[in-house]
Amino acid sequence: MKGFNHPLFNLLLCLILGITLKQVFDIPLAESVIIASIMAFLALILHFLFRKRKNLWLSLPFYLAFIGLGILTTTISDPLNDVHHFNNYDTTNAQLFIIIKEVLKPNLYATRYIGEVIAVNDHDASGNILLNIPSDSVNSQNDNALQVDALYVASATIEKVRSPRNPYQFDYAHYLANLGIHGQIYAQKNELLLIDQHIKSAQGLAAHIRLYFQTRLSKYNFAPREWGVINALLLGQRQQLTAQTRQNYIDAGVVHILAVSGLHVGIVLLLMQLLFKPLGNSSSMRVLRSVLVILGIWGFALIAGLSPSVLRAATMFSFLQIGLSTHRKSGGMNGLVVSALVLLVIDPSLLHQVGFQLSYAAVFFILWLQPVLFAIWAPKNRVLRYFWGIFTVTLTAQLGVLPLSLFYFHQFSSLFFIANMAVIPVLGIVLGGGILILFLAGFGLLPTFLAEIYSSLIRLLNDFIFWIAGFDSLVIKHIYFSLALLLISYALIVSSGMLLKKLNYTRIITLLSAILMLLFFNLFHQEFSNGQRFYIIHKSRSSLLVRQDNSQLRVYGDQQNVMTTANLFKENVPLETIKREALHNYFSIKKKELLVVDSLGIYKIEGVNPSFILLRQSPKINLERLLKRFPKAQIIADGSNYKSYANRWRMTCLKLKIPFHSTYEKGAFRIE
Repeated sequence: MKGFNHPLFNLLLCLILGITLKQVFDIPLAESVIIASIMAFLALILHFLFRKRKNLWLSLPFYLAFIGLGILTTTISDPLNDVHHFNNYDTTNAQLFIIIKEVLKPNLYATRYIGEVIAVNDHDASGNILLNIPSDSVNSQNDNALQVDALYVASATIEKVRSPRNPYQFDYAHYLANLGIHGQIYAQKNELLLIDQHIKSAQGLAAHIRLYFQTRLSKYNFAPREWGVINALLLGQRQQLTAQTRQNYIDAGVVHILAVSGLHVGIVLLLMQLLFKPLGNSSSMRVLRSVLVILGIWGFALIAGLSPSVLRAATMFSFLQIGLSTHRKSGGMNGLVVSALVLLVIDPSLLHQVGFQLSYAAVFFILWLQPVLFAIWAPKNRVLRYFWGIFTVTLTAQLGVLPLSLFYFHQFSSLFFIANMAVIPVLGIVLGGGILILFLAGFGLLPTFLAEIYSSLIRLLNDFIFWIAGFDSLVIKHIYFSLALLLISYALIVSSGMLLKKLNYTRIITLLSAILMLLFFNLFHQEFSNGQRFYIIHKSRSSLLVRQDNSQLRVYGDQQNVMTTANLFKENVPLETIKREALHNYFSIKKKELLVVDSLGIYKIEGVNPSFILLRQSPKINLERLLKRFPKAQIIADGSNYKSYANRWRMTCLKLKIPFHSTYEKGAFRIE
């Protein structure tokens, strides 16, 4: 790509490699500093010794230095390395001083916030927590919600976020750890004592401004469905969205427009460029236009609440605008690379966030591939040319994010392309008009008829999404997409794009190699997945056993357990392949035997030599006598038992040196 700064891109790749190495090998802080220092010193020495020579190997120390930088920044940014982190204190019923940092979308049971712990009892502390306040202790009014920058004190226990107990469950603990959150507390609203409520941060100022605009807009009595979408699109607040509206947007494949991120900031950038285009194209005017566009981007980010996703998108498009203002062919791509470098040096954890990956993948493919697709056809009609441009931008963006979407969300809407083609052009009008009514409402100048027109526009958008989502048979779910398949898919897309840009022998071979990799992976996966697995699932107050034969599941339990299994295995197994059977007391799994002992306590069965014994429904048995009969069996206790029974059995097995597995503590047990 002409004008593209390849060395800068290589440095970004090395930084990403360093961040990944730190995550995989968990390199301590001292070693991270030593590695980074050695690499940086070596790069500096070689640069001064051989700076007048052009040698590819001379770049190696600089690449190694950025690998070391990735390791070092990831280690330093890890909150657990702080000696004052709350994990280093006893937080059982402790007096916690918490500053509210961010308001999260509530779930069915609680309103949720991200808080920063600044003190535990009489000790200075650090670290972010998830604060859960039961829904029945607060109401939906803004004046009863916790405000950003407010300081509270509460007597509570910081609990660890539990890892998933069953296979294929979303690992919420790992997700929060990537955000730097390593604990949570549950507290009633009346248990939080407000100490201070002054604005101290940019996020606090943004929250105050957002609340001001929200209060002004609420006077126009928008319908609940439209009000939720307006809050999400313009103010970055998804708390008012109805569950049905959100699900409609998910099924239509356009849920990304409800979260203020790269798409919205990109549209704001285009609107600002169009607004300031009359300034001219001289060098001084280009500088002024870039300054005004960047100010517009950050103004929108401020109104949208300066959430991490908005900050990331504003930074990315600010650098992108600087690159575009140079009028170089690859200025935008270079700006994108620089923004990623800056963001990852500041916060390496961004690399693992889905929003970061989706935003950069979409923008990268638009900048890299869209001009090539656009040049395939050059209609002379301006209207056709405009829609052809929209079509190619949408296509390249969707190609960029499709593998990631399948990897994370495991479903694909066949109508997503049509929906995005219709929605994205309208989104520019919706955002532009929304920003206008925000400012008019803020100054008390918004006429009622204009608010009604805007409400009608949002209603039409919702009705269209509802219509698209109605074709639920065209939403393909339960798509298996592993990390290996994700990488192969991107290799296939990139090699196809390279061949489209320039046809030569090397690129043909590259594309064919990617296709062969995909074929071999499918063959390997089918061979590997063929087989039998047996799961003892953790389910509170119930027993749930699952036998997986290739793509078919047999569930041993009641009808409710069938739905539980469907939710657990929905990524891999369609609902229609699940069969329910009665739970009996003996199973054979690949020459291994499982004996089930229930509340009746019957285990004296002739000819049985179990490798595993499942205790369920709290059987009143003498475990030592049972183990004397089956001394080589491993004991498993599921969630249907009393915890006190499971604890007593664990102590007995520990004394007798018998393996013991409680699903309460260790989650599901798998037999292969």
